[in-house]
Amino acid sequence: MVGKHQKEVFEELTLYLFRKKISDEEKISILKFGLNAGLHKDLMSVFSDMFHDKHTIPWHIFMELLARNEIKPPKEVIESVLKGVKRQEREADLALIQSWDQFDKRFLDIRIEFLKQQQEEFGQKKNQMYEKLNFYRSQRMFHEEEKLLKIMARMFPMDIAIQEEMHRFKEAHAHEIIARSSRQDPHEDFIPREEPLSKAETLFLGNLKGFVLEAVRKEKHTAYNFAIMFRMMGQPKVALEVVPFGVKTPQLAWLEIDLLLEAGMDVQCLDKIHEIELRYCDDPETTFAATYARARALNNLGQGGKAIDLLKSILDVRPDYRSANSLLTEWAQRWG
Repeated sequence: MVGKHQKEVFEELTLYLFRKKISDEEKISILKFGLNAGLHKDLMSVFSDMFHDKHTIPWHIFMELLARNEIKPPKEVIESVLKGVKRQEREADLALIQSWDQFDKRFLDIRIEFLKQQQEEFGQKKNQMYEKLNFYRSQRMFHEEEKLLKIMARMFPMDIAIQEEMHRFKEAHAHEIIARSSRQDPHEDFIPREEPLSKAETLFLGNLKGFVLEAVRKEKHTAYNFAIMFRMMGQPKVALEVVPFGVKTPQLAWLEIDLLLEAGMDVQCLDKIHEIELRYCDDPETTFAATYARARALNNLGQGGKAIDLLKSILDVRPDYRSANSLLTEWAQRWG
């Protein structure tokens, strides 16, 4: 269309309105082009054809076309527009134009009612997002909390409360980073260190891994047992290479969580916990197991206080949860 006059361009574009199935957004873009290009006569002709063929009408463009040409719509046209707007459920069109308010009070009434509904829906959406934000915050799901806050900031740029929430998150996150980098566990000697392998051991492990990966590609159900084998050999990272080839079962999923913790891959572990929570949300035990694993990962990341709070939240609901009791006792003795 390079070098063509606007009228020629518009004539070619209007062919798409009648010969092809296009979206309402594409239709509006074509009609807006004709309006803004000043091709009012051509646009009026197009509307005439659209009315005749009973197309969905972007009423705000039709109304603006008449307003720009200072055409006062007769009563019959006003009634037709009002009926068409309701029949096609396009009240949103009236929120974009005010030029017909002077002709009939009902246009203003419809727009006010539509905007009221939009505000209510927007308010409900905001409340739902706040509920989700509080959930992410209570579960220490920092990545999800940050993503949601950014979405909320874009949706509600003038909301001071959301700006304060973002500031609060950044400040808390900064403190956590400082604490994580400055804190050193005085009992880190209790944590077993992975001894470096000799050349012969490295060669053997590489050959064994190759054999296992080839085997699990053929027999996926063997992945769990082979992963356990590498775990018992003190090679959680190698075991993690086996896991993706296995059948997706809860047992293999929770084994992967343990392997990530043992491999010191705590950030990845937190992401995986969230994924498992969503996958097995129907199982009531998932929440307890996920919270327990999250506490272990957070403790490894230097967030002991939050980790303890998570364990206590489990014991408040399930006082007989042995793993949480044992780990909380162990931490209390270590830091006591």
